[in-house]
Amino acid sequence: MNYRNAIVPLFAVALLGTTLPASAADPHAGHGAPAPAAQVHQGQGVVRNIDAANNRVTLAHGPISSLDWPGMTMPFNVLPGVLPKDLKVGDNVSFQLRMNGSEGVITSIVKR
Repeated sequence: MNYRNAIVPLFAVALLGTTLPASAADPHAGHGAPAPAAQVHQGQGVVRNIDAANNRVTLAHGPISSLDWPGMTMPFNVLPGVLPKDLKVGDNVSFQLRMNGSEGVITSIVKR
């Protein structure tokens, strides 16, 4: 038997065993742990379009530093019941949003 050929695979298995994350070693790790709170981001902008039927608003917003976003114009989903009834195109607003994957969802919007 060639011992060199037997040692290399054993060494590789030993290395793999030491690089596994703790969660792989314990499949129940993290169960029951509270989920981290979603970060709230602040912004200010001007209303460019309102689609109340679909809970969407398009804003020309300034930079949002906590997201490393420059100022831009973009549509946002808005949580149901959050759009002010008297909101209209051209209104200056302050808003809060949370990220849902790569999409920002407005959780609060008020006229300034």
